[in-house]
Amino acid sequence: MLNLANLAEEVQIAYRRRIKLKKGGFVDEANATTESDIEETLKRLVHKLKKSPEEVFDALKNQTVDLVFTAHPTQSVRRSLLQKHGRIRDCLAQLYAKDITPDDKQELDEALHREIQAAFRTDEIRRTPPTPQDEMRAGMSYFHETIWKGVPKFLRRVDTALKNIGINERVPYNAPLIQFSSWMGGDRDGNPRVTPEVTRDVCLLARMMAANMYFSQIEDLMFEMSMWRCSDELRVRAEELHRSSSKSDVKHYIEFWKPVPPTEPYRVILGDVRDKLYNTRERARHLLAHDVSEIPEELVYTNIEQVLFVLALAVLPINLRRC
Repeated sequence: MLNLANLAEEVQIAYRRRIKLKKGGFVDEANATTESDIEETLKRLVHKLKKSPEEVFDALKNQTVDLVFTAHPTQSVRRSLLQKHGRIRDCLAQLYAKDITPDDKQELDEALHREIQAAFRTDEIRRTPPTPQDEMRAGMSYFHETIWKGVPKFLRRVDTALKNIGINERVPYNAPLIQFSSWMGGDRDGNPRVTPEVTRDVCLLARMMAANMYFSQIEDLMFEMSMWRCSDELRVRAEELHRSSSKSDVKHYIEFWKPVPPTEPYRVILGDVRDKLYNTRERARHLLAHDVSEIPEELVYTNIEQVLFVLALAVLPINLRRC
């Protein structure tokens, strides 16, 4: 019951905050410390603390918030319940919509009833102790369910807040404003079950799951990037990839399973990204299951710089022109 009360309070606080933002109801940060946002904070730095917009921008570019995932075998809330609580929160948030119809409200009430009943009838206690691999899967679930969409949304709000204080420039894509670290599978001094083999498995598991999340989004990006006009550098890169590719039809892809023509340079480059993400995921899967893989390392991504290079070349120029 306390969990449900907390969920309702969270939704109410978020709703109250939106109302205050619409009405300009924030007086100062001290009166609503749990409800301030990034734009209010930046404006306070500029107008009250007399920092220049350029100073604020430079400080943001040169700082990093490192959020560390820790491994807690005593974590009391199971993922099954966390997912149900998330759906309950979504239903409560939708009930605050202004344009909700009676039919919509009835359907949401029924969905709330189902989720609450399911939560009440779900065992809250793990009956077997989690392994380090279980802990990694639980940690990655937070990425899949919240962080994957939440962090980009926050970074876009940072860009908007900077623009509203006079900075017509985005935070550089390679500035690690927020990054994530993990102790899961690496606490050799605190968990006797964490061996070198376990750490290796956890790293492979994290790589496989991360590659899978990127892979799941790449086709949507390929649909979006249908343009033929591009920079000379990108066109040369796309032509090189097209010439060097001997790929025929790839039947295990849902979309873009036939070779992409060079007249769609963005899709050529993103198709190569998709192939490497697929190989990265499958190589990690093979190593986890069999300790060997037939996929050579040169066909996979091994560091973040390789991905950032493609973003800088293909995707970022389009986004910057939209500003």
